[in-house]
Amino acid sequence: METRPDVRVVFVSGYTEGAFGDSGPQVPNSTFLPKPFSLTQLTEAVFQQMN
Repeated sequence: METRPDVRVVFVSGYTEGAFGDSGPQVPNSTFLPKPFSLTQLTEAVFQQMN
């Protein structure tokens, strides 16, 4: 984050989003995509991060 603060990230995990609670690290310009997800959902998440 220091060298590339504007980089956009899609986090993918087998855990549900609620499993981490509010105590997880706050990463600017990021989104979370829980498994299982479809190719359409992955494509949409990447597209949203690129725009």
